[in-house]
Amino acid sequence: MSEGTYIVNVLAPILGYFFNKKKKDWLVSYGETCLKAFATDINSNKKDDERRSSGKKIDTIISMREEDKEISVIEVSGPPTKNDWTHFTGDRMKIMKMLKTLMNQFAKLNPSSDIALIRLYGLQVYLNELTIYEFQLRYSEIYTIEAIFTFSLPKTWADMAKADKAIIGLLKYERLLSESSKTIRDFLWSSGGEAEAIKMATRMIHTPKSTEKAKNIKSTKKMKKKN
Repeated sequence: MSEGTYIVNVLAPILGYFFNKKKKDWLVSYGETCLKAFATDINSNKKDDERRSSGKKIDTIISMREEDKEISVIEVSGPPTKNDWTHFTGDRMKIMKMLKTLMNQFAKLNPSSDIALIRLYGLQVYLNELTIYEFQLRYSEIYTIEAIFTFSLPKTWADMAKADKAIIGLLKYERLLSESSKTIRDFLWSSGGEAEAIKMATRMIHTPKSTEKAKNIKSTKKMKKKN
C-alpha cells in the first residue's frame, strides 16, 4: 500500500468518522497542499532563512471553517510497511515548522493577546503508528514540541483486542483540537489589554530587526555617555 493509498483508504475514513460531529466547524483537506499561513508568510517578503525553507506541502490540513484558519497538520511518513527513519525525522521537523508558522500567524493577528495560551497539535503516521505532538510557545522565542500520545491502528483481527488504545488516541486528538480551536477563537476575538511582558514576548518573535535596532540605540547611548 502506497502513502497516497493509505491516506485515502485508511486515514481519511477514520478521521471522517471521529470528526463527524465537527464537520460543520472543521474542514479537513487531504493531498499535498501548502498552508495558507505559509503562503502569506512568503508573500510578506521576509528574509528569515528558516521560514523560507519550511514551505513544504502537507498531507492533511485541518482548518476552522468560520474563521478560515488552519489549526493542525498531519503527515503520513511513507507506506505503512516501509521502515524509513530519515523520512520519519524529516516529517517530524516539517510538522514542527508548519505549527510554528501557524503560531506566528495567530500572534500577528492579535499581538496584544497572550499567544502562550494557545496549544497547537500535529499528527504523524509512521509504520501504522500514530503520534500526537503538542506545540507551544513556552517563553519569548522558545518553542517546544512534545510527543504526548502514541498508539497503533489495528492491522489484523488479532490486533482488535488492543483497539481500545487506538480509539482513545483518536478521541484524544479530537478533544485536543476542540480545546485548541476554542482557545484560538477566544484569542482572535479578545480585545487585548494584556501585560507589557506579554506584548514584548509577541513582538520579539515577529520583529527581530526591531529588537536589534533597539539594542543598537542603547549601545549608541552608552557610547555617548562614555564620551
